Amino acid sequence: MSQHDPKLHEDLSAWMDGELPPDQARFLERRLASDPALRAQLERWQLASAGLRGDDLRLMPGTLAEGIAAAVAAEARPARHRWPWAAGAV
Repeated sequence: MSQHDPKLHEDLSAWMDGELPPDQARFLERRLASDPALRAQLERWQLASAGLRGDDLRLMPGTLAEGIAAAVAAEARPARHRWPWAAGAV
């Protein structure tokens, strides 16, 4: 991750707030799944945000990256069409 990428930081902040459009959110989630530095940045921001809100401070679960990667991979799979089976039933 580039430490000086203001657009990426803006997108990460919007994603944390739930304000990033879905297509941009998916792109950012792919980046998070493959970029340890970006995940570390997210973790620091989440801790800072939680501290400002007065929440109990907890580290991001280590399985988050795997969960994001699995969700992205599942979304990327082409849908299986059942039309050939339906046509054979007629």
